[in-house]
Amino acid sequence: MSIYSDLAKTALGLLSQFGQTVTRREYVSAAYDPATGTAARTFVDTSRKGAIFDFGPGTTTIRGQLIQVTDQQLLLDATGPVTLNDHFVVNGKEYTVVTLGEISPAGTPVIYDLHLRNG
Repeated sequence: MSIYSDLAKTALGLLSQFGQTVTRREYVSAAYDPATGTAARTFVDTSRKGAIFDFGPGTTTIRGQLIQVTDQQLLLDATGPVTLNDHFVVNGKEYTVVTLGEISPAGTPVIYDLHLRNG
């Protein structure tokens, strides 16, 4: 086990103790129905640990993207994958991922830093 795996476990422990449970929502399409011409959209939810914050005063961009007033920063455990197509439900609000940062020294994910937007 590397030092970075230990760091990921420490991050998970701290997020579990001081953060909250958040829901990673992955939208998937069901089989195409030729009679209606549509494919139903369903989702798969996974519980994760994270901590959500407002962006600090004076911060206007993150990874080249402008921050809007209702945007949030989510520090998320590295227990599973995260993509830009994911949605997150935090405190009853659903957010989309604007940008995704991964802290992964030597290729071992330790924690994710997400820029979220309401809606």
